[in-house]
Amino acid sequence: MLSKLHLLFLKFFVCKNIKFQKLKLPFYSKIKLRKNSHLFLGDNLRARGHLYINIADNAYLHIGNNCFFNNNCSINCHKDIFIGDNTILGESILIYDHDHKFDYNTGAQTKGYNTASVYIGNNCWIGSGTIILKGSYIEDNCLIAAGSIINGKIKEKSLVYNQIKTIQIANYSNI
Repeated sequence: MLSKLHLLFLKFFVCKNIKFQKLKLPFYSKIKLRKNSHLFLGDNLRARGHLYINIADNAYLHIGNNCFFNNNCSINCHKDIFIGDNTILGESILIYDHDHKFDYNTGAQTKGYNTASVYIGNNCWIGSGTIILKGSYIEDNCLIAAGSIINGKIKEKSLVYNQIKTIQIANYSNI
């Protein structure tokens, strides 16, 4: 398990802007913080294996209470990412709040990044292999099917599959 001692070390010697409560993270999880980055980890954060978190300079990541990350999830934060309470993320989820600037003459070398906030609401279930791109806004109580690519706004209580078809339903307890 990634210990509170390790997070305390990060807090006092790397980045003072870390807040965390009870958490269960595998030892091989990796949290990479840069100058003036902010990290909030809510109560009862759990991860099954290989959770990778990268927070750039002056960026903010908030992970709410009672969240669960399955194997091999990755969060890359260059601006701000918010994950609400009671959200479950399946295996191999990728979350990006940025993409590379691209120049048609020279390609995507070191031109910097285009950023936009990512918001994932409360009580969401994100299926395995989903990629959440910059500017995505997923309201509360949504189910995102495995293998989806999310880019844009998803309304509350929606079931999303492959981002091609979205249906909004009032009660999905029978699904």
